[in-house]
Amino acid sequence: MEKTISGVFIEKNIETIYVGEEFQLTATVYPESAYNKKLKWDSTHHLSIDQNGNIMGLVGGTGYVTVYSDDGNKTDTIKIVVESMVKGITISESNFFIDNGLNEYQLEATLIPAKSGVEPIENGITWKSSNTSVATVSSKGLIKAKKDGIVSITATSEDGEYSKSALVTVNYNGGLVIEPQSIKN
Repeated sequence: MEKTISGVFIEKNIETIYVGEEFQLTATVYPESAYNKKLKWDSTHHLSIDQNGNIMGLVGGTGYVTVYSDDGNKTDTIKIVVESMVKGITISESNFFIDNGLNEYQLEATLIPAKSGVEPIENGITWKSSNTSVATVSSKGLIKAKKDGIVSITATSEDGEYSKSALVTVNYNGGLVIEPQSIKN
């Protein structure tokens, strides 16, 4: 006589995962002698999961993973917190001036990792100018002066949690003056 599944249980040996980090979950089927032990996995948008129980953190927040018996009658769900890999951001220059007609400057931004051994994604920084008619900034942090004025150039972590801005005074014929603004978090 075939034994049907009376329950499934996710063995939760992880409560927190970082964006980009991977982990394998396992599930136990009861009774152990059940005939059809095939399971299906699903997760919320914070995590990805394959049909072998391998999860990866996608975006910060609270995620849920559910395992279903093949017939869908038995389920178990666990909560997993997905945390950002970033705990801050820095900008390379705090104060400088460009003159003699040089009207562009390369700013560098660095993401500060939240956990040792889990490095933030290098291209996980977006750049923005508060006034593109005064100065533009490329996706790599290259500032190009356009006309006299004051503009804020901001580097932001991909998750939007951290940013640092530099206040840029443009003297188009004389160059750029850049001063730091505070970190927002």
